[in-house]
Amino acid sequence: MKKGVVLLFTAFLFGLGISFAQDSDQINVQAVQLENGSLMGYLTANATNPNTDTNCYAKASNPETSYNCLVGALQKTGLDKALADKGSFTLFAPTDQAFKVYATAAGETAFHDLVNSPDTLSALLKYHVLPKAFTLDDLYYMASGLNGTTTLPTLEGQNLAIHFSGNSGGNTMSSVTLGSAHALAPTMVFNNGNLISIDDVVALPAS
Repeated sequence: MKKGVVLLFTAFLFGLGISFAQDSDQINVQAVQLENGSLMGYLTANATNPNTDTNCYAKASNPETSYNCLVGALQKTGLDKALADKGSFTLFAPTDQAFKVYATAAGETAFHDLVNSPDTLSALLKYHVLPKAFTLDDLYYMASGLNGTTTLPTLEGQNLAIHFSGNSGGNTMSSVTLGSAHALAPTMVFNNGNLISIDDVVALPAS
């Protein structure tokens, strides 16, 4: 039944001219993809070999859509239980390719220290989670009166700035950035929150 609702909703969006396709680095922030299950259930289903090795991303057959590194890190820190439970979250989810980008920029030693420090790793992961479910469309309109940027508290405690730039016609097309990361796809909506995949790990603000 729910699958049928998803298909009808998708058809409705296309009827309005709202597409799920990306144009360069821009995505349609109005579009959403309804999913069954929990955030963690989806991530686990897309992580064939979850681990926190320094080359966790190397074992992914399709690193641009898989989450071996993220799931391994969530399991190591115990945060996987929160994302599998009842709640209302927004998770900015780095793909395996995103972890590769981050590890390359940070350097092998720094990345090794990160994945082997549960407290630091937990803080970094919590910085990717908002304690309320937002879609990109919600965030876009929150930012529209603030020079394109909205700043919200994360589970880690510090604020995360989300910036939107560009639009096209009647559809809200935008490049969405969080630090060095960009949103890769429209919002995925689960029964305990929303997921937005990103192409880099968002570094914690310098203390």
